[in-house]
Amino acid sequence: MESINIQQKELISPRGIKGDVRLFLSRMSTKGYRNLPSSMSGAGTSLFNDKERGLFLSEMEAIERIANSMSISRCLVSDAESLGDLAANIDEFPTISKISEPTSINNEYSSKRLLRWIQSIELQSKSQKYIPLEFVSLYTNRLFNGEGITNPISTGMSVHDNYTHAILNGIYEVIERDAIALTWLLKYPGKRITNNPYELDFNVFDNEFLGNTELYDVSTIEGIYTFCLKAKSYHNKNISTVLMFATHINPMEALKKLKKELTSVIYSMVESSKFLPDIINQDYNDFVSVEQSGLYMAHQKNQKFFSFFDEAQEIIFDEKFKNTFENANEELKYIKSLLKNRSIYVTDLTNRECRERGIKAVKVNIPSLQPISFVHRSRFLCHKRIKEYSIEKLGYYDFEKLNSMPLPFS
Repeated sequence: MESINIQQKELISPRGIKGDVRLFLSRMSTKGYRNLPSSMSGAGTSLFNDKERGLFLSEMEAIERIANSMSISRCLVSDAESLGDLAANIDEFPTISKISEPTSINNEYSSKRLLRWIQSIELQSKSQKYIPLEFVSLYTNRLFNGEGITNPISTGMSVHDNYTHAILNGIYEVIERDAIALTWLLKYPGKRITNNPYELDFNVFDNEFLGNTELYDVSTIEGIYTFCLKAKSYHNKNISTVLMFATHINPMEALKKLKKELTSVIYSMVESSKFLPDIINQDYNDFVSVEQSGLYMAHQKNQKFFSFFDEAQEIIFDEKFKNTFENANEELKYIKSLLKNRSIYVTDLTNRECRERGIKAVKVNIPSLQPISFVHRSRFLCHKRIKEYSIEKLGYYDFEKLNSMPLPFS
């Protein structure tokens, strides 16, 4: 990542806080959480032909979750008005509206209330900014009256042996989750791919008697590919339909990831189903975890809600790919140009476990893209990204027609 020269600015203590505003915080708590299967139940799952490579990737994913569970960057307590131009523009971020989501468990954002802010870098302007800690670290308990505006999630978290690759992977994941949310909320299936691009085999089943898979192009950012692989099992009522998404600037890289990721997700869902055997009889309005939403929608009883995929236009995918890069820095520069009108916030979360292994950890936030949410009462339905993308792809926007079912993703 390019070096950034930041001039020191004097910080004024916010109302209600005495002394130096620069409070360095690192607090974790296990209190107050429901007895649900851990959101890390899929962390450390890896599918790879080479055993050593698989073990390495499993360890990296586990370390990634550890890094995302605690903050090591500079953190302070303030309200947005007191921070001034050091604070990110929260109007870009997805927050809930009690008008559109009156039963939400979250609070509406207020620039006058206190919350924790974490030091980050905005890539487009190459400037230091502070963003709410809740958008970065998992398990961020509500300690101040301005917190509770979102539900921490791992989207955009990435580890790699250098910052550039870590940032790239984080950006791709944010774009992937944008596609997941928009595909489902708008019931827009993209385009069904009828050929096998690059002669890749996308069938996760041993034979056609057991089930089938269908491939869709659901890209939401021009020039960046996102694919959806839908797997339909014919003989498992609990895990009947599963979706997997993958994003990359190189379509072959995204497609190669899909099959092994889908298999990993199915394995994770099988394990999670042991903790939630009666999920289909629960009220999905109370769902707060990825396991609940994914398992509920995977059940055979909910297959009718996937019927909008049948309306997708069929295409033969063009395998020609023109964008090649000499190195990761060139790739990142190009990605930034594709996102030139969108802020990209990067938070360094490289902790002890990362340093011991010579790797870097970052959390990427692109607030103008639609977030994925498994807290069903807080799906950020008024975020302007939904309306803009709906008009772009469907020609209209109708809030009442947004998908009311939980996300079928795990």
